[in-house]
Amino acid sequence: MAEFPRLLHHGPFPPAPARAERLAALRADPDADPEEVAAAEADLAASIVAIQRDIGAPAQSDGAAPALADGFLAGLCGVEVVEVEAGRDGLRADDHPAFAADHPWVARGARLAALAPASGFLALPGPARWDVATGRDAPSALAEPEALHARLAAALAEALRALHGAGVAHIVIDGLALAPGGGRAPRPLEGLALLAAALADRPVELRVTLAVSRAAFAALTAAAGDDPEGAAEALAAVPADALMAPLREASDMTALSALAGAPRRILLGAIDAAGREPRRGDHDAPRRAVDAAARLLDPDRLGLCPDGAFALEGAAALAEDDAKRKLDLMVRAAEAIWGDVSG
Repeated sequence: MAEFPRLLHHGPFPPAPARAERLAALRADPDADPEEVAAAEADLAASIVAIQRDIGAPAQSDGAAPALADGFLAGLCGVEVVEVEAGRDGLRADDHPAFAADHPWVARGARLAALAPASGFLALPGPARWDVATGRDAPSALAEPEALHARLAAALAEALRALHGAGVAHIVIDGLALAPGGGRAPRPLEGLALLAAALADRPVELRVTLAVSRAAFAALTAAAGDDPEGAAEALAAVPADALMAPLREASDMTALSALAGAPRRILLGAIDAAGREPRRGDHDAPRRAVDAAARLLDPDRLGLCPDGAFALEGAAALAEDDAKRKLDLMVRAAEAIWGDVSG
């Protein structure tokens, strides 16, 4: 477990407003110089990495918004963006989606690797995001969405190899439940099976963390016959290095005992990511979560993460300063508990 960070977040991080507005204006300008757009993207990413590093976070993302998960899918060979209704896009995929060497996220990964050679991480969309490609509104060329999901899993495996080749040290995968489209309920066990296949031959030096929301964990528990330990065992079967768990109170911890045999870091979602500021009780929450989990697992395996991702869009969007305070609180808590947050 050496050198695996004691603290991680989901990836999105509120950008400095002036830099974000400049980049948005350039992207909206059809006559903008591509090199100027790329420079603005690099400037924004550098500022976000610097914020996290200055706070003391042991792993830093480029802060990309969740909407870029669709960009990951749209950048695959054989996948195109289509308008499904006014103001809303979906994706259409052919029989053989694949991750190519010129996928735009390779350049993004190389940029992050240059900013944070050993500590940068990218967030990739898991099966819950693939639903947009199976086409509730934008139908696939394939009759069976499960077949497309399997091919997307193979594309994810290709992406892991390519991003690692670009210098990316760490991948966080969010959205674990397979969403088959057509309005049917998500199937988390099938989603985890696809992720297990995608991760089976990943580069050994590449770290991979699974991020599980409370809703996803509840769906997984229900799929496992309302058995929290069965849900934990399904997670343990995916060959990842760490699990971001949305668990913070003693009553949440029973399922963690099933992970005792899994060689991975368990990052406890000790602080609500959605609130505007740390509340009074938030300052004690990380210690309570670690104390509760340490009754079931080796304390050396534990770490901290926010419960959920920092919201960047809509009514729940956090200001940059609010996200800084939350991240700072978690860094200080991790330092108080373990001393060295880097591993």
